[in-house]
Amino acid sequence: MDRWFAQPTGCCWLARGFMTWARGRGHLPRTVTIPPAPPKVLRPPLDHEERWSTARRLVTDDTIPAGDRVAAGLLVLYGQPLTRIARLARDDIRCGGDGTLLAVLDGTPVPIHEPFATLITQLPARRTNGVANQIESPWLFPGDTPAGRSGRSSSPNGCARWESAPQRCGTPPAPS
Repeated sequence: MDRWFAQPTGCCWLARGFMTWARGRGHLPRTVTIPPAPPKVLRPPLDHEERWSTARRLVTDDTIPAGDRVAAGLLVLYGQPLTRIARLARDDIRCGGDGTLLAVLDGTPVPIHEPFATLITQLPARRTNGVANQIESPWLFPGDTPAGRSGRSSSPNGCARWESAPQRCGTPPAPS
């Protein structure tokens, strides 16, 4: 165990919580010492040049999927938190009266300038890896769960997955 914690990979720290739990419930002897977690190192914010270099790469690097490039661009260029980016609907991207592309960010229309405007209009990318993924989605970044957007389920009882078909779809027609 000591050799595992001494490895430089860092993934061993993921087991620290489990080991603490196991020792607290008597599954590990009290003599087992669990090393403290290493201090979290916060990276300083990007400086002006790094930020623009990253933004240029997001606009020009076609090897990165468009959705990832747009999400990262909204973070780098517009300082939007990921939770707000994930909740963006297709209707939040619109054309202003003067032809400028606008993104409604936290209720405020913000102009999106070229070349980022061209990139954002490519979303949402239509996925084709299943029947359900081919259904139109109102989200700019479609997800797989109803709770993925706001942290709340779209279902009144909080679990759309476990509802019965009549609850989801209404009462089926009577047989003729």
